[in-house]
Order: sequence, then C-alpha cells, then structure tokens
Amino acid sequence: MDYMETGIYPTDLDKMALAVESAKLAKQMSVSEEGIGEDININLFCWKNDYLASVVQLSNTHKLERNERVEKITDAACILRKGWGVDEFTFIAEGYCSMKPSQTKNQDLAELYAQKNSPVKECISFTHITQNDATFVSVPYSVGLGKKVDFDTPLCYSGLDVMRDLTYTATLKASLKLKPSEFDERAIDREAYFGTLASSLIENGFEVFYRDDL
Repeated sequence: MDYMETGIYPTDLDKMALAVESAKLAKQMSVSEEGIGEDININLFCWKNDYLASVVQLSNTHKLERNERVEKITDAACILRKGWGVDEFTFIAEGYCSMKPSQTKNQDLAELYAQKNSPVKECISFTHITQNDATFVSVPYSVGLGKKVDFDTPLCYSGLDVMRDLTYTATLKASLKLKPSEFDERAIDREAYFGTLASSLIENGFEVFYRDDL
C-alpha cells in the first residue's frame, strides 16, 4: 500500500476521505492476514499546505499502556510540527461507537458492546485537527464470515461532545501552536535532515512514511 499520496487535498473532507479509505483497507488486510479481533494501530496522517507530508503509525499500539501511548503521540506530534512544519493532523484509532447515544450516555461502551443486542458497535474513529477546529468521523464495522469486514455508513459529527476522550485531540491541537523550525538547505542536506527526524520517530516506536519535498 502506497501511503504517500502526491495529490493536493484542499478541504477537510478531502483529507478525511483519504484517511478513511486507507484505514478501511488496512483493517480488511489486518483481519484477513491475522484473524478476527485484530485491530489496526494508531495512525497519524500529517498535512502541510494541503499535501500529505507524512504518515506515522504507532507500532504495537494495543500492547502499550494508555499513558505511554499519549506520551508517544505527543512527542511525535511535536517532531512533526517542528521538523516537517505540518499544519493539520488526522488521528485514526480503533474504538466503540453508540448507534443510540441517548441510551448509552455516561456508560462504558466496551462493556455495553459485550452485551446481547447491544446498540454499541466497533468502529474506526477519525479526528481531523487544525489550529482552530476539529472534526470527528466514526466508521462502524462488523466482521462476518470469511473474515470479511463490513463497514457501515460513516457517522459525521459537527461537534466533539460525542467523544468520550479528548486527550489526543488536545495534545495534537497544542502541538500545532509550536513554531516550526527553519530549514536551511545551505546548512544541512535535505535528505539527512528529514532522515534524522524519521529516525527519532522510529526509535520511539513508530513506522514512518514521509515526503521531503514540501
């Protein structure tokens, strides 16, 4: 799968559409190869001037404690903002969503999911984050015979009050307030510069795909 698309994505909807289709494909491949119950890792699609500048994936996401995941995502976001100068993020993670929010308010969705005839479904969640705004989309799914993943129509939300945990959104939004570093090609080779940044992310547990021409 070629993560690094070279087209321009001028709207949040364009960016989200690419992230959704990429994650759906990754989910189907994961289930087909590893079996039912296999979740995809946390991914960050990182945008600069409406181009996809980088995609980073946190390896072994579900084996890490929550605090460790948050810390690693925070560190990565700061490197991506300072080093690449990215100006928007699309955060992708597995989770649960309620098909009847009024019935499940303030209840544990993971516990409800295990119940018979539950209104809760597994989903892949997408949060698109800019300096001034955030948009949330959830794609419910179920896994059927033959390890086929059936995706429902995406659920789009105009506000973030439906989200149970805003920690990642807050830390990503905060990183976008940092001032990007000034890259001087007279002082350092472009390939060496971005290669060093990528190495720091890899050492922190990420797989990294990036462009060095933006």
